[in-house]
Amino acid sequence: MKCPNCSREASPDAVECAACGLVFDKWKKRKEFEDELSREEKARALAALESGAPPPVDSLTGRWIAAGIAVVWLVGFAAYFHRRYARASGGAPAVEFVERRDPETGEIRRLPIRRPASGAPGKR
Repeated sequence: MKCPNCSREASPDAVECAACGLVFDKWKKRKEFEDELSREEKARALAALESGAPPPVDSLTGRWIAAGIAVVWLVGFAAYFHRRYARASGGAPAVEFVERRDPETGEIRRLPIRRPASGAPGKR
């Protein structure tokens, strides 16, 4: 008898292989179990092919893929507009202040002046 693991000759009444230590009874039981599983899998696959039904699909996989695409798109969208407006404004704030004297109290106040940045989108 040949050892299925190392292909060395072993006596027919040997319990294990002298070269590699494989226990023949355990190997036979495992091989029978694997053969039974493969027969069941083949029968299921054949039945599925004959029925014409599509194979089962994990519904979460498609959702994870769609969510990943949406996240990548949103990040790209945000980066595009952030860079576009940062370049258009030149990095300068869009709000400036001017000091004016209040005619009633005589205090000097800082009033905001909102000016569009030169080259802002939408202004041509």
